[in-house]
Amino acid sequence: MKQLSVPNIDSVALYNDIAKNKIKRNHECSKCNADHCDSCVEGNSGLMLFMKNDIFERYKFYEDHKHDLNKIKEVNLLSDNQSDVFRASYKNSKVFQKSRQIILHNLPDKSNIRCPYCGLSMSHTIDHYFPESPYPEYIFYVPNLIPCCSRCNTVKNKYLFKNNERMFLHFYYDPIPSYQFLKAKFRVDNNIPTISFYLEFDEENEVNNVIQHHFDELSLIEQYGKSYNELLTEIINLAIEHLENGQTFDEFKETLEFNTNAKKKTYGVNFYITAIYTAICENIDDLKKWIYQTKVIKSDV
Repeated sequence: MKQLSVPNIDSVALYNDIAKNKIKRNHECSKCNADHCDSCVEGNSGLMLFMKNDIFERYKFYEDHKHDLNKIKEVNLLSDNQSDVFRASYKNSKVFQKSRQIILHNLPDKSNIRCPYCGLSMSHTIDHYFPESPYPEYIFYVPNLIPCCSRCNTVKNKYLFKNNERMFLHFYYDPIPSYQFLKAKFRVDNNIPTISFYLEFDEENEVNNVIQHHFDELSLIEQYGKSYNELLTEIINLAIEHLENGQTFDEFKETLEFNTNAKKKTYGVNFYITAIYTAICENIDDLKKWIYQTKVIKSDV
């Protein structure tokens, strides 16, 4: 779980380009006889251009309150017809589709393109942080558009607040702590290696409360608990392979620590896979004891 940088796209220029490139009904404006027009108020293009100053004021309000997002409330700026025009442009505009690809690939681990909300799935959709239904004015606003997997997008759906508290992290603007708050514990229960996950914060503050809500709403602790078996088996098999090839357990431990540090650099300390590696490193003696007790491998001590 890492904070993301805002994609390098000018939201004002994007809005203007989308509006200007909307094809007029009958393929030309009835007043200026052109396919594309910069200033007239004919058709859907004109509607968007007519609304732009109000929209840009809302952009500025968002920017001014990006570190106090609770102050961004619904304002009912657009009529139902105007909202429909904006939604149709979001889905169909060729201009926006180019920007969409930039947003989707605006992730630190581009080889995996993992969802920043959960870290489990690939990001193939875009989440409107302030949902498009109650906040249609932000449908093209780039800082409001965050790459996301289908599951997280569906769970988050059309709500952001409960009891005036935000339920989800804003991955461009929320200052995600640099210390490890997503933690895991490796242990052997009834001769079965297991991993459990939990959150632990250094202090109570607003962003940590949002993180707690975020994990609760997306059931992330539960999801991680269902997802660790394959990786844990892989790490155990790697340890056994090292020992069967004549290497010592300390040599395997060095390999594991190297891999753990690599995960931290790539994904951050609050990625669930990083937490698994860290937990095993911290309780490596239990893994060593279990392997020697259950496998036909002579101890190296």
